[in-house]
Amino acid sequence: MGGSDFITALGLARNGWVYAAGGGGANDDFTLVQYRPDGTLPPCREGCFNTWPSGKAYADCGGFETAWAIDVRADNRVVAAGCVDGQLGWAQVTTTSAANALKVTADFVGAGECAFGVQYTGTNKLVAAATQTFNGDANLAVARFETTVDPTVDVPAPDRGPVVAPAFTRFSPNPTRGAVEMEFELPHAGHVTVAVYDLQGRLVARAAEGDYAEGRHAIRWDAGETRRDLASGIYFVRIETPGWAAARRVVVMPRGR
Repeated sequence: MGGSDFITALGLARNGWVYAAGGGGANDDFTLVQYRPDGTLPPCREGCFNTWPSGKAYADCGGFETAWAIDVRADNRVVAAGCVDGQLGWAQVTTTSAANALKVTADFVGAGECAFGVQYTGTNKLVAAATQTFNGDANLAVARFETTVDPTVDVPAPDRGPVVAPAFTRFSPNPTRGAVEMEFELPHAGHVTVAVYDLQGRLVARAAEGDYAEGRHAIRWDAGETRRDLASGIYFVRIETPGWAAARRVVVMPRGR
């Protein structure tokens, strides 16, 4: 889209079209992009209109937003979920129009909610999985929502089957005043990127990037070495391989004198 826009999640429709979500824009909104099966943006004559010119759109939920997850449903609904000013938030559009987007935020007891997974379930519901902090303890937060549905389209139950994904097996100390020791396990060999982002979705550092073999690997990220003026607060460490991504929250404490 130009400028500081970025993509963090991809979804595949049954017709082969690809939908991407992320953040950016002049107001730091949810960013949505649709691509044809050949990877090109669709011209408007192929169905994009209103606020989907050239297959691109923003969804403003009223704050600073970054989408970290996306799902596509058989009735042409697309949902992007992520962070909205420290709350769990999501926006739903259709594949032919981003006008009148359905936008929702949810505030849990505590602070720093952010959704990193979302999935439609059944005919008119979706489930979002998020991270959240309460009394200094990092937690998993899950919320289910009802959403709109096109009654003329059959929406089958989820049939994706089990997913084998990379995951962090060790992540400490957290909170940290300096280095974080991380271990991750890969179900198969592939290219891996481990990057650190702030709450606005801005890249802070790359902890690792390269080709890794199947199995367990150890890496280290030192907040102090990344930038001497790195502010204390909440950051997200995202591990990404082709076809899948996962993230963990890390709290950076003020460095001791």
